[in-house]
Amino acid sequence: MRFRHGFLMLLLFTLFFNCDKVTDLNDHASVTECSITDVVPQTVRFGDPSVKEGGIVLPMEYGKYEFPVTVTLNIGTAQTIDKILGWDTENTLTFETEDTVRRIHLIALSGVPHSYEVIIEVAPLSDQASVLSAQLESFAPKGFLLSSELEIDVVESQVCIYALSGQVLPLQAELYLELSPGAILDSMGETALENVGEGFLSLSLESYNTSVPFTVIAESGKKETWSVQLAEVLPIHESSQADPGVWERLQPNGPMALIFRTEGPKVVDLETDYTHSRGVATVKDAGIPFPWEASLSFDLAPYVLVIGENKAQDFTVVSWEQEETFYLTDMISRVARPWIFSWKKWLNTANDVLSFLVVEYESELHEMVLGTPVVDTLSGVVEIPFTEGKDFPLEIKEYVMSVSEDATSDLPSTFLFESYKDKVPFSITSEAGTCRPWELRLLPWFETEAEILALEVSSYQSAENLVQLKSTSASIDKKEQTVSLTLKAGYDFPFVIEKFHLELSSGAVLLETFKEGIVFQTIEQVVPLTVMAESGDCKEWLLILEDERIEVTEALVLGYKIDSYSGTSQTQNNIELQETGRVDTLAHTVTLVINDWSVKMPVTVNGVLELSKNATADGDITALEHTLVFENPEQKFHFSVTSESGTNRTEWTLQLEDRSCPRNSEADVIDFITGNPSSGFVFDQKYLERDKASITLLVSARPSREAVLTIRPTVVLSEGARIHQGLIPGAPLEVSFNTPCTFYVMSEDETEREWKVQMLYAPQVANSSFEQWTTIDGVFNIWPSNGKGWISGNNVQVSGCLKSTGRDGTHAVQLLTQLKTVNLIVMKVTSLTAGALLLGNFNFSMSADAVMNPSSMPDFGIVFGVDVNPVGFEVEYNYKAGEQRVHTEPFKTAFGTPDFKAPKKIEGRDRASIIVELHRFTGNKWAYDPKNRVNMIAGYDLYSEGTDGWIQERYLFESVEGKENLTMTHLVVRCSSSWQGDEFKGAHGSSLLLDNFKLIYYLPSTHAKILN
Repeated sequence: MRFRHGFLMLLLFTLFFNCDKVTDLNDHASVTECSITDVVPQTVRFGDPSVKEGGIVLPMEYGKYEFPVTVTLNIGTAQTIDKILGWDTENTLTFETEDTVRRIHLIALSGVPHSYEVIIEVAPLSDQASVLSAQLESFAPKGFLLSSELEIDVVESQVCIYALSGQVLPLQAELYLELSPGAILDSMGETALENVGEGFLSLSLESYNTSVPFTVIAESGKKETWSVQLAEVLPIHESSQADPGVWERLQPNGPMALIFRTEGPKVVDLETDYTHSRGVATVKDAGIPFPWEASLSFDLAPYVLVIGENKAQDFTVVSWEQEETFYLTDMISRVARPWIFSWKKWLNTANDVLSFLVVEYESELHEMVLGTPVVDTLSGVVEIPFTEGKDFPLEIKEYVMSVSEDATSDLPSTFLFESYKDKVPFSITSEAGTCRPWELRLLPWFETEAEILALEVSSYQSAENLVQLKSTSASIDKKEQTVSLTLKAGYDFPFVIEKFHLELSSGAVLLETFKEGIVFQTIEQVVPLTVMAESGDCKEWLLILEDERIEVTEALVLGYKIDSYSGTSQTQNNIELQETGRVDTLAHTVTLVINDWSVKMPVTVNGVLELSKNATADGDITALEHTLVFENPEQKFHFSVTSESGTNRTEWTLQLEDRSCPRNSEADVIDFITGNPSSGFVFDQKYLERDKASITLLVSARPSREAVLTIRPTVVLSEGARIHQGLIPGAPLEVSFNTPCTFYVMSEDETEREWKVQMLYAPQVANSSFEQWTTIDGVFNIWPSNGKGWISGNNVQVSGCLKSTGRDGTHAVQLLTQLKTVNLIVMKVTSLTAGALLLGNFNFSMSADAVMNPSSMPDFGIVFGVDVNPVGFEVEYNYKAGEQRVHTEPFKTAFGTPDFKAPKKIEGRDRASIIVELHRFTGNKWAYDPKNRVNMIAGYDLYSEGTDGWIQERYLFESVEGKENLTMTHLVVRCSSSWQGDEFKGAHGSSLLLDNFKLIYYLPSTHAKILN
């Protein structure tokens, strides 16, 4: 590779080894034991250090969030050594981060150095420092109107106590908090907040909407600030004071349920009056005196809770006049709708006759025999049948009648029937005071009806036999007591009905005989028909003629009425039609007008057609009363109208006219403002894609693979649109990695569109903006990470990786190719060194083989776990190639030490290389060979001969055939200012500036919006 300091040190050691008597001293220096004698800060806890070949591991049991950490070590060695180099002060090492690598150098008696890496290994403790749930244990003053149900807001890290506004403060409250496993509450110093036990907090809330902070410490030591807030809730008394939909949400979601814990009282009815925000329980007390213990329950809409004096709506009822007021509270808009629950004593409303029995009666000749009375509760009638005799008057002297419980009757103790037609009215009054009229009447054994049921003409004649009946069956009008025959033609009176058949009530007879037939001298003549019932009662009917002898030649639609219609809406808005159609007799059209919501098609119309007298219709419409289904506003129905005479026929069209107001059909999300993510998540990029109806959230950090993100999004919709279901604006929204969250947007014209919110894990390599630099072992270098991140080949003699300035003014990395001569006093060495940046670890070696083969020193690649593979990468870079490429060929000297031939000019322009590779490796020990990339599944090799200043580019990975569906386990990135620098080929002065390296996990559509 490009790391040259190994061979320089080797030359120095070679010269040193040629001194006299060095061979008499011990070359070995190894660590056998290590202990920690002191730690700063003292809150950090370590286990016993472990010594392995070339390294010492300090196991940190607690203190992940206490860096920088300084440890004092006691080192034991197997041999007597000269000294230990690399300490900060006396036997101390300071670690800036958990990934900091420190090195100590044991100098053997012979002077040979032996280096040991000292690292901290942090125990895998939970980082969760959250409140999982909270309970209100107690509060004061008594009667303070608040909700016993507390909200855990994981987005704002807040415990909310909802309370009605305008009450006297402070509020003293004691809470019990359930914390993340292993987490604890920090000790409190504030006067308002006191830790009174494990998980218990006692606090004083001095004002509304002011947060009282407290700290939760995770098992790992991570601290998160939480707070308790007394959330002020404003009472509202009408829908206009609330946001759309909130008033309707602030009501019981379904029926109420009332249970008495006191035995005896029973709930007869439980009424919910949504208009007046009342609940009324009608109770049958069963004679049980007050007080009663009762519990009221009902379901609530999401994000609605109850504020009231009584926890869980438990009541002690002491009187019928008692009223309980509770407030249904919207957690999102923080408004409360008051509800009143009251009591009503149940009074029997029944006012029925249950049974009736005649005990004693008397008729004039004692001939009448009464049967068993029949009670008709539906009609309010008691019928007393008599099976023999007609010797009226009939006197009822004694009877027994039972009525509804606690009801009363005003029926006299005795009453008289002068005839079977008499009726005795009376009323029954219920306990509740409702009065119902009843009547007593007789049911005779004989028939009393004198009705004409039907008249059918068998034969008829006129003077010239020109008269024709429209129908031989007469029309019977019982109300008017008329029997009608209709003449269709003929004027040659007299008109004689020769034979006819008359159907009468059972037992009834016609008193007229009509031996010569029924004769009409004129059409206006009326013939009386007298019917006598079996009872002897007579009823006079009139036989009349109606005239329809003029044939109508008109064939017009006179009107159109819509009896009913129904569209296909699943919402409260349905299609609206005018009740009557518009008839144009010139254009022969019938137009049904759509006043609104023409999109609610198809529509089914039940219509009535009014035509010219006796005209008929055929075609798409054949009956006056008919049903039509319009699939769309352009659909038309065609029919013809034929006159009564049959001589005239007209063609008609029934159509729709859309007068709906224009409505926006867009159901789009214009903007999606996520707000802060819940604890442990860090947003990377967020995309809104209207063409896909998709919102994609990329997070670069998460608490765990199974973690659920909680946000409180603000959604901006297209004009007139609203969220139909799946998401409540301002309410918490939970999004998981496995399943997208879906919600539905309904446009102004109620077109519905499904949207999805998906979350992708998009981890990035730490310090990929190259902002962090530090000094390790006296060398200023990019932040190292113990093989877990970026590292360079900087050394004391040649620095090829330098801190520079990016185009945005922040830090960047400069990789510099240099043809440099190092003066080692006894000799001068000149070689080409190319600047290099890589992911992985760098193993310094003084061997000649390593110096002559630089690519053998780095451990390329880092472990990189993902859910889905990145699809490419993005990087900012600026490259300027040097003037002349040269080659400084390495060789071994006679002493076995490395050296380089004089620079030799070679052809071709220098190029920078940025190589990014995805690998999958499931073996035991990861190894990487840049010349044989056997584990690579995708990658991209970027080479540049130069740029015109800074450029930012995105490159997509090319998959290895047959490995497209494999998931990566390792990431390799290697960059150089000279693409053949590992062969000591390049141009002096070639400079590659790098900044803001970023892996790309999602390719949004062309017109995607990047969300803030």
